[in-house]
Amino acid sequence: ATTPTVEYIVSRILPLGGLIGLTGQPSAKKTFFALDMACSIARGVNFLGRAVSEGHVVYIAAEGARGLHKRLLAWEKTHGIQQMPDERLAFVPEAVTLNNPPHLRRPLWRQ
Repeated sequence: ATTPTVEYIVSRILPLGGLIGLTGQPSAKKTFFALDMACSIARGVNFLGRAVSEGHVVYIAAEGARGLHKRLLAWEKTHGIQQMPDERLAFVPEAVTLNNPPHLRRPLWRQ
């Protein structure tokens, strides 16, 4: 049997059509890692030296969105980007229950 070829959004980290979860100790910089990956995908720039396919991102800030805007501005400054395109990156500023359809219809926040 032939193993199917896997396509990646982020090379060897995020497969196309896949789902990943980040776990770790408190203060392990999970939010910075996730936001860096999300912004890299939205802008189509390498993420930690890995190739990225540009695309749309919905970032669920399950633990709240406090400080997220400042982190986004810091990412833009670090990468020399004036402003992230609104149409490619959106935020849900609260936890979402994925098997609860009303939760999936909540409005998105765009910077």
